[in-house]
Amino acid sequence: MLAAVALSVTSWQLIGPIHFAGLSNFKAIFTSSETLQILGNTFYFTFGSIILHVVPAFLLAALVVRLRSKFLKYVIQTLYAAPFLIGYASAALIADYLLNPAFGPVQYYAHKIGVSLPSAGLLNSPTWAMPTLLGVDAWTTFGFLFLIMVAGLQQVPTELYEAAEIDGAGAWRQLVSITLPVSAPTVFYAMIVNFVLAFQIFAPMDIMTAGGPLNRTESMVQYIYQETFQSFQIGAGAAMAVVSFLVIAFVTLVQFWLGSRWVQAVSGTTKGKG
Repeated sequence: MLAAVALSVTSWQLIGPIHFAGLSNFKAIFTSSETLQILGNTFYFTFGSIILHVVPAFLLAALVVRLRSKFLKYVIQTLYAAPFLIGYASAALIADYLLNPAFGPVQYYAHKIGVSLPSAGLLNSPTWAMPTLLGVDAWTTFGFLFLIMVAGLQQVPTELYEAAEIDGAGAWRQLVSITLPVSAPTVFYAMIVNFVLAFQIFAPMDIMTAGGPLNRTESMVQYIYQETFQSFQIGAGAAMAVVSFLVIAFVTLVQFWLGSRWVQAVSGTTKGKG
């Protein structure tokens, strides 16, 4: 970290002398249309990933935990966790093949049922490339957050549900008044983990789109990799790494501040009702 901070204020091509550059690398990040686009891409992907992961994972976990059949629970958890176990790079390669506009089954069967997809493919469309990557990300990593939610929701005392049923509370009322408040720390933890992982996204962009089309899918980590290990602009890559670290640290601190208040509020509400 100290080396990255030190290198971020230099101009260095890996081979040759190191020159002090001041804050010019940081200025370039916030004044260049390309790097601003990359920052926007990363935030777009991150918050899209949170929406596609946290809420569905919580709802599915709440359903699975209440199932009486242990076998059905095992099957559902295995099915959703399997894509995460094969690894992101493998999943990206599989998705890249499935979405190939020349021979991929997605394009072929979409045409068969009358669904019009871009002729160049979803991954080559400036409009659909990022939503497609978000879909691949959701398919690949959803199981990880789902298992976190299941582990947390299993700690909710069954006595609370039994008492609620006696009082005539339906499934939705139990979800809102019992499951969500008691599992608030788990949901909060899942949001932080999801944000940190999504903000550092690299594999699907590098494998499936290479940052294209028109830089619409290039992420901050991909930019760091390209600047540092392909263009050998060590200072520029280090500056973006520092910016990435500061953003993650700041947003995480804000999440902790808001999350602690939210957890206390919903937990207090539950205790008050009890």
